[in-house]
Amino acid sequence: MTIAEEMMRWVQGASQPLRELAAPAGGTGVSPMSGIGRGVEPSLEGILPPREFGDLSEPPQEPLAPPIQINPPEAVVRFLHSQMNADGGFRGRGRASDLYYTVFALQGLAGLDACFPHHKLAEYLECFGIGEDLDLVHLCCLVRAWWLQSALVSARSENRVVADSTGVSPSFVSPNPLSDSTRQAMVQGLEAFRTSDGGYAINRGGTASVHAAFLALGAYQDFEQTLPHYDALARSVRAMQTPQGGFAGEASAPAASTPATAAAITLLRHLGRDVPQPAVSWLLDRICHGGGFTAFDGSSECDLQSTATALHAIHEASLGRRLQEQVQARLEAQRDANLEFVGSVWQQPSGGFFGRPSDNTPDAEYTFYGLLALGHLA
Repeated sequence: MTIAEEMMRWVQGASQPLRELAAPAGGTGVSPMSGIGRGVEPSLEGILPPREFGDLSEPPQEPLAPPIQINPPEAVVRFLHSQMNADGGFRGRGRASDLYYTVFALQGLAGLDACFPHHKLAEYLECFGIGEDLDLVHLCCLVRAWWLQSALVSARSENRVVADSTGVSPSFVSPNPLSDSTRQAMVQGLEAFRTSDGGYAINRGGTASVHAAFLALGAYQDFEQTLPHYDALARSVRAMQTPQGGFAGEASAPAASTPATAAAITLLRHLGRDVPQPAVSWLLDRICHGGGFTAFDGSSECDLQSTATALHAIHEASLGRRLQEQVQARLEAQRDANLEFVGSVWQQPSGGFFGRPSDNTPDAEYTFYGLLALGHLA
């Protein structure tokens, strides 16, 4: 199972915690999910309520509040639909389409098995060619977006709704629509970001980073290609582990961070390396008693990205049986507090999530992280 497949498998479990968050105190919540768009490819007229995908002929407006009785998962889908622009991309923090936020929106929609105008997305992605003018982050986003577009369209056209023998939803496995030569050119583009120590940098000629390595491995997996020089990449990432156990974003960074540590744990596991137990312990030390995870040692504010990535890395880590039981017991004891924290950054009228309690602007990235965190809290 690839990095992307793992994450979206967990997102699929977010629906019940969403209903739990939306339920009034002592109540039973809303009615069961009505099957938002399952197996149905929507047209832009007649089927969906007005502005379900945003008005594709005008700049996007703020998302409309969903009806009172709307299912919470459907509210999230409506929010993500509202972020789609006329050019087929999804908006970032501003109104313009952004390839980075487009991927997060697509992953959220895929995890909730929702439809979208895939032909408009393809037009948007084609504008980037093979990504020769992009940095590594956006090149990997281009790869992931093409993979998601192909996977969703293939699953819809074949009307498959059950997992195969591997346990992976067929929504997430299908041939990539790009030609072999195009995929090869994009893979070669990834290697332009390789660093002398075997890692990857965000920019050509830059410093190796955990985030760049994590994204590069994910892109190779999306294209079903073998990443070259596994050993060198593992050494590069391990060099970023601090004496306290966590991983810094770069070797020169002054301190470890939760997102970098979570990415390193996941990457090393996918490279077939042992998960460093001190890194898992470092992540557990970032738990706030009131719920959520902080990004740094000494930080007092929890954030959604740190919470989602930490929960994912810890749950997927391959630990010894005794340690695994201890870790799971600690997470279970913290479950209600973590759920309360995620609920505090969910803007229920719009359906979107924002990054931290001090923020009030939901976006596609944090909405995906909200779904990922809830999947691990199911």
